Amino acid sequence: MKIATVPIGQIHKTSMNPRQVVDRERLEALTTSIRQIGVTQPLILWWNKAHERYEVLDGSRRLEAARLAGLKELPAIIYEVSPEEAMKIAFSIHLSQEDLTPEELLNYIDLMVQREVFRSIEEACRHFGISRSWYYELERAGRIRDESLSVSVRSAVAASDLSEEEKRRVLELAREDGLSSREVRRLIDLCGPLGLDEALRRVVASRPRIVYSDPLTREEVYECAGSIEYRLKLGEGYAVVEAEGSGGIRVPRTDLPVLVNLLRFAEAGKASRRTG
Repeated sequence: MKIATVPIGQIHKTSMNPRQVVDRERLEALTTSIRQIGVTQPLILWWNKAHERYEVLDGSRRLEAARLAGLKELPAIIYEVSPEEAMKIAFSIHLSQEDLTPEELLNYIDLMVQREVFRSIEEACRHFGISRSWYYELERAGRIRDESLSVSVRSAVAASDLSEEEKRRVLELAREDGLSSREVRRLIDLCGPLGLDEALRRVVASRPRIVYSDPLTREEVYECAGSIEYRLKLGEGYAVVEAEGSGGIRVPRTDLPVLVNLLRFAEAGKASRRTG
Protein backbone atom coordinates (compact mmCIF):
# COMPACT_ATOMS: atom_id res chain seq x y z
CA MET A 1 0.00 0.00 0.00
CA LYS A 2 1.22 3.50 -0.80
CA ILE A 3 -0.12 7.05 -0.86
CA ALA A 4 0.26 9.18 -3.99
CA THR A 5 -1.30 11.87 -6.15
CA VAL A 6 -2.56 10.33 -9.39
CA PRO A 7 -3.50 12.13 -12.65
CA ILE A 8 -7.25 11.81 -13.08
CA GLY A 9 -6.88 10.56 -16.66
CA GLN A 10 -5.06 7.45 -15.39
CA ILE A 11 -7.90 6.37 -13.08
CA HIS A 12 -10.54 3.96 -14.36
CA LYS A 13 -13.73 2.42 -13.02
CA THR A 14 -13.72 -1.32 -12.37
CA SER A 15 -15.95 -4.35 -11.88
CA MET A 16 -14.05 -4.80 -8.60
CA ASN A 17 -16.15 -2.00 -7.07
CA PRO A 18 -19.30 -3.54 -5.55
CA ARG A 19 -21.16 -0.23 -5.56
CA GLN A 20 -23.23 0.18 -8.73
CA VAL A 21 -26.01 2.62 -7.78
CA VAL A 22 -25.37 6.32 -8.55
CA ASP A 23 -27.41 9.00 -6.77
CA ARG A 24 -27.43 11.93 -9.20
CA GLU A 25 -28.50 14.49 -6.58
CA ARG A 26 -25.68 13.50 -4.23
CA LEU A 27 -23.26 13.58 -7.16
CA GLU A 28 -24.25 17.18 -7.96
CA ALA A 29 -23.86 18.19 -4.31
CA LEU A 30 -20.46 16.49 -4.14
CA THR A 31 -19.33 18.25 -7.32
CA THR A 32 -20.24 21.61 -5.77
CA SER A 33 -18.37 20.73 -2.58
CA ILE A 34 -15.26 19.67 -4.51
CA ARG A 35 -15.28 22.94 -6.47
CA GLN A 36 -15.30 24.79 -3.14
CA ILE A 37 -12.88 22.80 -0.97
CA GLY A 38 -11.39 20.07 -3.18
CA VAL A 39 -11.23 16.33 -2.47
CA THR A 40 -10.57 15.80 1.24
CA GLN A 41 -10.79 11.99 1.31
CA PRO A 42 -8.35 9.96 -0.82
CA LEU A 43 -9.63 7.45 -3.34
CA ILE A 44 -8.81 3.78 -2.80
CA LEU A 45 -7.17 2.46 -5.98
CA TRP A 46 -5.95 -0.91 -7.18
CA TRP A 47 -3.01 -1.18 -9.55
CA ASN A 48 -4.18 -3.59 -12.24
CA LYS A 49 -0.83 -5.01 -13.27
CA ALA A 50 -2.25 -7.00 -16.19
CA HIS A 51 -3.67 -3.86 -17.85
CA GLU A 52 -1.18 -1.40 -16.27
CA ARG A 53 -3.76 1.04 -14.95
CA TYR A 54 -5.33 2.28 -11.72
CA GLU A 55 -8.87 1.10 -10.92
CA VAL A 56 -11.22 2.50 -8.25
CA LEU A 57 -12.08 0.24 -5.32
CA ASP A 58 -13.68 3.10 -3.38
CA GLY A 59 -14.40 6.63 -4.60
CA SER A 60 -16.12 6.24 -7.99
CA ARG A 61 -18.51 9.07 -7.15
CA ARG A 62 -15.65 11.29 -5.99
CA LEU A 63 -13.84 10.51 -9.24
CA GLU A 64 -16.84 11.47 -11.40
CA ALA A 65 -17.50 14.61 -9.35
CA ALA A 66 -13.83 15.61 -9.57
CA ARG A 67 -13.95 15.27 -13.36
CA LEU A 68 -17.08 17.43 -13.49
CA ALA A 69 -15.35 19.98 -11.24
CA GLY A 70 -12.37 20.12 -13.61
CA LEU A 71 -9.68 18.64 -11.32
CA LYS A 72 -6.57 17.20 -12.96
CA GLU A 73 -5.25 14.92 -10.19
CA LEU A 74 -6.50 13.25 -7.02
CA PRO A 75 -5.03 11.97 -3.75
CA ALA A 76 -5.15 8.18 -3.51
CA ILE A 77 -4.24 5.16 -1.41
CA ILE A 78 -2.96 2.50 -3.81
CA TYR A 79 -2.99 -1.27 -3.30
CA GLU A 80 -0.74 -3.47 -5.40
CA VAL A 81 -2.29 -6.87 -4.73
CA SER A 82 -3.83 -9.80 -6.60
CA PRO A 83 -7.32 -9.43 -8.16
CA GLU A 84 -8.72 -11.74 -5.46
CA GLU A 85 -7.32 -9.59 -2.63
CA ALA A 86 -8.54 -6.44 -4.41
CA MET A 87 -12.10 -7.81 -4.40
CA LYS A 88 -11.87 -8.57 -0.67
CA ILE A 89 -10.52 -5.08 0.09
CA ALA A 90 -13.23 -3.36 -1.97
CA PHE A 91 -16.03 -5.33 -0.33
CA SER A 92 -14.65 -4.82 3.19
CA ILE A 93 -14.48 -1.05 2.67
CA HIS A 94 -18.06 -0.71 1.42
CA LEU A 95 -19.40 -3.15 4.00
CA SER A 96 -17.92 -1.01 6.79
CA GLN A 97 -19.39 2.14 5.22
CA GLU A 98 -22.87 0.54 4.99
CA ASP A 99 -23.35 2.09 1.54
CA LEU A 100 -24.23 -1.06 -0.43
CA THR A 101 -27.79 -1.83 -1.43
CA PRO A 102 -28.92 -5.40 -0.63
CA GLU A 103 -28.84 -6.14 -4.37
CA GLU A 104 -25.21 -4.99 -4.59
CA LEU A 105 -24.23 -7.03 -1.54
CA LEU A 106 -25.87 -10.22 -2.83
CA ASN A 107 -24.52 -9.80 -6.35
CA TYR A 108 -20.96 -9.10 -5.22
CA ILE A 109 -20.75 -12.07 -2.84
CA ASP A 110 -22.09 -14.24 -5.66
CA LEU A 111 -19.49 -12.75 -8.02
CA MET A 112 -16.65 -13.52 -5.60
CA VAL A 113 -17.80 -17.15 -5.42
CA GLN A 114 -18.07 -17.31 -9.24
CA ARG A 115 -14.49 -15.99 -9.56
CA GLU A 116 -13.35 -18.51 -6.93
CA VAL A 117 -12.23 -15.87 -4.44
CA PHE A 118 -14.22 -18.04 -2.00
CA ARG A 119 -15.35 -21.64 -2.39
CA SER A 120 -18.89 -20.96 -1.14
CA ILE A 121 -21.35 -18.35 0.11
CA GLU A 122 -20.82 -19.65 3.63
CA GLU A 123 -17.03 -19.16 3.41
CA ALA A 124 -17.52 -15.58 2.16
CA CYS A 125 -19.94 -14.81 4.99
CA ARG A 126 -17.49 -16.17 7.58
CA HIS A 127 -14.61 -14.15 6.13
CA PHE A 128 -16.51 -10.84 6.34
CA GLY A 129 -18.30 -11.56 9.61
CA ILE A 130 -21.74 -11.62 8.01
CA SER A 131 -24.49 -13.66 9.59
CA ARG A 132 -25.53 -16.40 7.16
CA SER A 133 -29.14 -16.13 8.32
CA TRP A 134 -29.08 -12.39 7.52
CA TYR A 135 -27.65 -13.11 4.05
CA TYR A 136 -30.26 -15.73 3.23
CA GLU A 137 -33.02 -13.46 4.58
CA LEU A 138 -31.95 -10.90 1.98
CA GLU A 139 -31.86 -13.58 -0.68
CA ARG A 140 -35.39 -14.77 0.14
CA ALA A 141 -36.66 -11.20 0.06
CA GLY A 142 -35.04 -10.76 -3.34
CA ARG A 143 -37.11 -13.61 -4.73
CA ILE A 144 -40.41 -11.88 -3.92
CA ARG A 145 -41.82 -10.58 -7.20
CA ASP A 146 -42.97 -7.05 -6.48
CA GLU A 147 -41.47 -4.51 -8.85
CA SER A 148 -43.02 -1.62 -6.90
CA LEU A 149 -40.82 -2.33 -3.84
CA SER A 150 -37.05 -2.52 -3.64
CA VAL A 151 -35.38 -5.62 -2.22
CA SER A 152 -34.02 -3.47 0.63
CA VAL A 153 -37.60 -2.64 1.70
CA ARG A 154 -38.72 -6.25 1.36
CA SER A 155 -35.72 -7.59 3.27
CA ALA A 156 -36.28 -5.12 6.14
CA VAL A 157 -39.88 -6.30 6.48
CA ALA A 158 -39.00 -9.99 6.08
CA ALA A 159 -36.33 -9.79 8.79
CA SER A 160 -38.58 -7.99 11.31
CA ASP A 161 -40.41 -9.52 14.27
CA LEU A 162 -43.79 -8.31 13.01
CA SER A 163 -46.66 -10.72 12.57
CA GLU A 164 -47.51 -11.84 9.03
CA GLU A 165 -50.53 -9.52 9.00
CA GLU A 166 -48.41 -6.57 10.16
CA LYS A 167 -45.78 -7.35 7.52
CA ARG A 168 -48.49 -7.36 4.84
CA ARG A 169 -49.78 -3.98 6.04
CA VAL A 170 -46.28 -2.47 6.19
CA LEU A 171 -45.64 -3.57 2.59
CA GLU A 172 -48.95 -2.01 1.53
CA LEU A 173 -48.08 1.26 3.30
CA ALA A 174 -44.61 1.24 1.74
CA ARG A 175 -46.20 1.02 -1.71
CA GLU A 176 -48.92 3.60 -1.06
CA ASP A 177 -46.68 6.20 0.60
CA GLY A 178 -43.48 5.50 -1.35
CA LEU A 179 -41.49 4.71 1.80
CA SER A 180 -37.73 4.28 1.49
CA SER A 181 -35.94 1.36 3.15
CA ARG A 182 -34.73 3.72 5.89
CA GLU A 183 -38.31 4.89 6.51
CA VAL A 184 -39.57 1.31 6.57
CA ARG A 185 -36.97 0.35 9.19
CA ARG A 186 -38.01 3.33 11.33
CA LEU A 187 -41.67 2.41 10.86
CA ILE A 188 -40.94 -1.10 12.11
CA ASP A 189 -39.01 0.23 15.14
CA LEU A 190 -41.87 2.59 16.09
CA CYS A 191 -44.66 0.13 15.38
CA GLY A 192 -44.33 -1.76 18.67
CA PRO A 193 -44.61 1.15 21.13
CA LEU A 194 -46.87 3.40 19.01
CA GLY A 195 -48.97 1.19 16.77
CA LEU A 196 -48.80 1.14 13.00
CA ASP A 197 -50.98 4.18 12.24
CA GLU A 198 -49.16 6.54 14.64
CA ALA A 199 -45.79 5.16 13.54
CA LEU A 200 -46.65 5.93 9.90
CA ARG A 201 -47.75 9.47 10.82
CA ARG A 202 -44.41 10.12 12.51
CA VAL A 203 -42.38 8.63 9.67
CA VAL A 204 -44.17 10.79 7.08
CA ALA A 205 -43.83 13.88 9.32
CA SER A 206 -40.08 13.28 9.57
CA ARG A 207 -39.64 13.86 5.82
CA PRO A 208 -37.86 17.21 5.29
CA ARG A 209 -39.94 19.87 3.55
CA ILE A 210 -38.94 23.30 2.31
CA VAL A 211 -40.99 26.10 3.86
CA TYR A 212 -39.13 29.19 2.63
CA SER A 213 -36.81 30.09 -0.23
CA ASP A 214 -35.43 33.49 -1.25
CA PRO A 215 -33.56 33.46 -4.59
CA LEU A 216 -32.06 36.89 -3.91
CA THR A 217 -30.48 36.14 -0.53
CA ARG A 218 -30.20 32.40 -1.30
CA GLU A 219 -31.70 31.68 2.09
CA GLU A 220 -33.69 28.48 2.46
CA VAL A 221 -35.60 27.02 5.41
CA TYR A 222 -36.47 23.34 5.87
CA GLU A 223 -38.56 21.61 8.53
CA CYS A 224 -39.20 18.08 9.73
CA ALA A 225 -40.58 16.43 12.86
CA GLY A 226 -39.51 13.60 15.11
CA SER A 227 -40.56 13.56 18.74
CA ILE A 228 -40.13 17.37 18.44
CA GLU A 229 -39.97 19.85 15.53
CA TYR A 230 -36.69 20.64 13.78
CA ARG A 231 -35.78 23.52 11.47
CA LEU A 232 -32.74 24.02 9.24
CA LYS A 233 -31.89 27.49 7.89
CA LEU A 234 -29.37 27.70 5.07
CA GLY A 235 -27.77 31.04 4.26
CA GLU A 236 -24.72 32.24 2.37
CA GLY A 237 -21.90 30.25 3.95
CA TYR A 238 -23.73 29.21 7.12
CA ALA A 239 -26.41 26.89 8.47
CA VAL A 240 -28.55 27.13 11.60
CA VAL A 241 -30.04 23.97 13.12
CA GLU A 242 -32.92 24.62 15.52
CA ALA A 243 -34.76 22.19 17.80
CA GLU A 244 -38.16 23.00 19.30
CA GLY A 245 -37.69 24.43 22.79
CA SER A 246 -33.90 24.11 22.67
CA GLY A 247 -32.65 27.04 20.59
CA GLY A 248 -30.24 26.45 17.75
CA ILE A 249 -26.62 26.18 16.69
CA ARG A 250 -24.94 28.07 13.84
CA VAL A 251 -22.25 26.23 11.88
CA PRO A 252 -20.32 26.86 8.64
CA ARG A 253 -22.31 25.44 5.76
CA THR A 254 -19.30 23.42 4.61
CA ASP A 255 -19.38 21.59 7.98
CA LEU A 256 -22.82 20.06 7.39
CA PRO A 257 -21.25 16.84 5.97
CA VAL A 258 -19.21 16.62 9.17
CA LEU A 259 -22.40 16.69 11.27
CA VAL A 260 -23.99 14.08 9.02
CA ASN A 261 -20.97 11.81 9.51
CA LEU A 262 -21.19 12.36 13.26
CA LEU A 263 -24.82 11.21 13.28
CA ARG A 264 -23.99 8.18 11.16
CA PHE A 265 -21.18 7.28 13.54
CA ALA A 266 -23.57 7.55 16.48
CA GLU A 267 -25.93 5.11 14.75
CA ALA A 268 -23.16 2.61 13.99
CA GLY A 269 -24.88 0.06 16.22
CA LYS A 270 -26.65 -1.07 13.05
CA ALA A 271 -23.41 -2.71 11.94
CA SER A 272 -23.37 -4.91 15.02
CA ARG A 273 -26.95 -6.02 14.32
CA ARG A 274 -25.85 -7.03 10.84
CA THR A 275 -23.28 -9.49 12.17
CA GLY A 276 -25.35 -10.69 15.10
